[in-house]
Amino acid sequence: SEKALELNQEPDVTGVIENQTYEDTIKLAKKICPQATRIVSIVDNTVTGLSARKEFYSCQDSFPDLEFHDINASELSQKDLIGRVESLDQSSILLYILCSNDKDGNVYASAESVQMLSSRAHIPMFSGISIGMGKGLLGGEIVSHEEMGEIAGEMALKILNGEPCENMDVITDSPMTYCFDETVMKRFGISRSMLPDDAKIINHEETFMEQYGKVIRITSVIGGIMVLFIIWLVRDNMHKRKVNETISSLNKKLNFMARYDALTSLL
Repeated sequence: SEKALELNQEPDVTGVIENQTYEDTIKLAKKICPQATRIVSIVDNTVTGLSARKEFYSCQDSFPDLEFHDINASELSQKDLIGRVESLDQSSILLYILCSNDKDGNVYASAESVQMLSSRAHIPMFSGISIGMGKGLLGGEIVSHEEMGEIAGEMALKILNGEPCENMDVITDSPMTYCFDETVMKRFGISRSMLPDDAKIINHEETFMEQYGKVIRITSVIGGIMVLFIIWLVRDNMHKRKVNETISSLNKKLNFMARYDALTSLL
């Protein structure tokens, strides 16, 4: 990010900075894993990995109750890397940052390393980036690379339409969003109520009410109207019957009064 800000001084350079931060994800992880006394990040020795590692340890002062450690994939064999991840228990928070290579010379795409490690981990694996989501990461407050691409594309379009690049400052605030994988949530018994209200949930399986709720509500309204109509009909019929009974009774009295003497009851 420092290099990107330096380039902002160049008239023909602009864009969006991936300004990664882990504080909100760690806060949420502490809430989900209240027994944890330490946090362990998975990093490597790539340029991106070293920069992210530095950012990770910069959060240390904000969480004095947690011990900060890292597992450096570049310095471990695949077997040892997996073993270190497998050894972590409920006393640890596991944060996946980057694992693109190991000491054996294996090179991993994000999806490969996430699947390999998350399948062996006995605790949820939090993350701060969207890459690898849906492959075994629980999630966290992540940088949305899709939104970054959209913003950069809009800036490029403005430039193509004639707007000077020098009029567009580098955007330093990365688009962030809470994102979680429901499959992983179910695996570790994490309820939706533990997550932020605005969190995006992927791999979501719709409940019966979510699938058929609209139909049920419409049917209930129609059914309610029909029940009310039937009640009205029944009451209306009962009222008419009462009126008819009253008229019949009055007719009998009038008929009697017309044919019989009121005093002697004789014809």
